[in-house]
Amino acid sequence: MDGRPVIVTGAARGVGKGIATALTERGASVLLVDRDEQLLTDTADQLDAAGRSVAPLLADLREPDCAGRIVGVAIDTFGTVHGVVNNAIAINEPKPFHAVTRADYDLVFDVGPRATFEMMQAIYPVFVGDGGGSIVNLGSGSDTIGLPRFGAYAAAKEAIRGMSKVAALEWGRENIRVNVVCPYAENENIRMWREMAPETYERTVRGVPLGASATWPPTSGRWSASCSATSRRTSPRRPSWSTAGRPASVEPAICHPATALDAQYAASTSTCGAMAASSAGPS
Repeated sequence: MDGRPVIVTGAARGVGKGIATALTERGASVLLVDRDEQLLTDTADQLDAAGRSVAPLLADLREPDCAGRIVGVAIDTFGTVHGVVNNAIAINEPKPFHAVTRADYDLVFDVGPRATFEMMQAIYPVFVGDGGGSIVNLGSGSDTIGLPRFGAYAAAKEAIRGMSKVAALEWGRENIRVNVVCPYAENENIRMWREMAPETYERTVRGVPLGASATWPPTSGRWSASCSATSRRTSPRRPSWSTAGRPASVEPAICHPATALDAQYAASTSTCGAMAASSAGPS
């Protein structure tokens, strides 16, 4: 991935920071996008001190035309973009389903699916002009199997999964890959949950195909769980078309909750690889 520019939203902490770290370890140049100025500066400084190619961008995904500005800054900084990781999310949960307010719902949908949708639209002409690219969107076990007290969050993540399938089918002919990852990663929130509800935590971990959550930094030098053929999918791959000798487009590979990546996404023509560990919210 040497020199391949990638945009990562929500990159100042948690999963987003881990993704950016993993990408830069593999040689990618990363535009770090976040709305927390201090954390963003700290993360950029840490990666820069490690000799990584990064640029910070303070941005609130709820603002009009934010997606276009992000893509424009990435092009101005790196010359082009080979991949986008739509990681950012914001929630006012957990709370009972009947207690979720319109403000709670709007927050998670504005930062999650709406911003993801707009980022995908903004990057599309760039990828078409470059002959392809890779989009990685963040899903969740909250929507694939359900999670009590996260009704709005689960709905938002399911919306992201749905739009990703449509884009993968439409854009595959243009060599644009769209994938969804449902990570389950060790972080402060998960550790607190494990201490407060150990039985629920253990039951959830047993539902992970590899029987463990991801950790960062990985103790073995590699990711602790991987998106692989052994991971269950929410639906089978469905061939769509084949043009110019390229493989037929398929639905995005959707990992069962609690998997992280241990590899780049597919072909050498593009980018967005490994998932990282810590998460700022539920998986």
